[in-house]
Amino acid sequence: MLWSSTATSDRGPGTPPQARVSAGPSSAPQPGSRRALVVEDAEDARELYVSELEEAGFSVAQAATGEAALEQSRQFCPHVIVLDLMLPGVNGFSVARAVRAAATGRSVAILAVTALTSGTLRRMAFEAGCDAFLCKPVVAARIVEEAQRLLKTRRQGGGDA
Repeated sequence: MLWSSTATSDRGPGTPPQARVSAGPSSAPQPGSRRALVVEDAEDARELYVSELEEAGFSVAQAATGEAALEQSRQFCPHVIVLDLMLPGVNGFSVARAVRAAATGRSVAILAVTALTSGTLRRMAFEAGCDAFLCKPVVAARIVEEAQRLLKTRRQGGGDA
């Protein structure tokens, strides 16, 4: 199910567009399916990443703000988070730290995606708890490849990727 600002849902009228859930062909994640949360304030990029992840078999939730990302993370329990670092309000660094501080946070793979390429920001992303870092512009298929790599590493007992 894809939430929109004009749609109503079981969550009530006016569900904000920054907190959407899309689970591919069905409206709920399938048991055993891989769950991804895409956090990106640029709608075109977010929709592209969501589409690629769904095509790869992921159930996907999405958020456009850090606040919505934290709520979606608690409700959706993703296996991987694709996280833009430069978000309005609560930034991606703060989101990564909050996810890691949660009881289940160590098991989530976090893939940082940003247009900023400084070594300092890369170091800050890893210090905040991100497992991998991609620079924009990035081909959506590369995001899928990296998400799959992170999950495979964790399944093989690699823990932090």
